Amino acid sequence: MTHSASSSDSSYFVGIDVAKAKLDLARSDTGEILTVGNDPQGIGRIVDSLRGVPAEGKASAPKIIVIESTGGLERPLLDALLEADLPVALVNPRNVRHFAMGIGTLAKTDLIDARVLVEFARLASPRLAEKRSANQV
Repeated sequence: MTHSASSSDSSYFVGIDVAKAKLDLARSDTGEILTVGNDPQGIGRIVDSLRGVPAEGKASAPKIIVIESTGGLERPLLDALLEADLPVALVNPRNVRHFAMGIGTLAKTDLIDARVLVEFARLASPRLAEKRSANQV
């Protein structure tokens, strides 16, 4: 690594595109896409993959995870990420679409959307979501 030894060296940005049947996760550090079912097992795989499991003796953790508000389809994922104390932001899809057009991304597929969400996380500094108290459920 040629960067300074700050804790941000091991941080990365995550975008997760939420659909009824599946979740597409993109990461800024690997460029890989992880596609899982939008169900408890798939959500569990995403949480496990983002928990900062040490790789080669170094722990890495997401700086921020961005998911779009999708009429409630995102709620189980959002709740699981918050429960795992991961930094997640729930964003307005209209804002992300305007951002995508602004960076020249006109095509729209789930995989492209996940990558656009990574860039939105990196450049737009969205506000982090907070756990709901028991009386807000």
